[in-house]
Amino acid sequence: AAPSALANGCFHLPTGELFHSLLRKRLSHLPTEQLAYEFHEELALQILQGCQRSSELTGLRTIALSGGVFQNTLLLRLTCDLLKASGFRCLHHHLIPANDGGIALGQAVAAMYAVQS
Repeated sequence: AAPSALANGCFHLPTGELFHSLLRKRLSHLPTEQLAYEFHEELALQILQGCQRSSELTGLRTIALSGGVFQNTLLLRLTCDLLKASGFRCLHHHLIPANDGGIALGQAVAAMYAVQS
C-alpha cells in the first residue's frame, strides 16, 4: 500500500501492513535474515512513495533524510538508491550525526551565536 496523505500535510506510511506481512512470512518459517532485508526494502520503498507524492504537490526534487532512523546504514543506502534512481537529489548526514549528536551541535552553535551577539 502507498503512503496516505494526512490533513496536516504529512504522510502516513502503512507499516502495520508491512509488519503483518512479515509476521505471516515468519510463521511460514522464512529466514529472519531474509525478512529483515525485506523490511528495509519495503520501508525504503514506502519512503520513496511518500517523497514522490510530496514532489507531486510541491514540485521539489531534493530530499533531506535526517533523524536517528537514518543512522541505519542499510535503510539509508536503500532509500538513497531508490530516490536517486527516481530522479531525486538525496541529502543526508555524513559529517555530523543524524540523531541527538547533531541536535547538540546545533544547540551549541545557537548558544555560541547568542553569546557573541
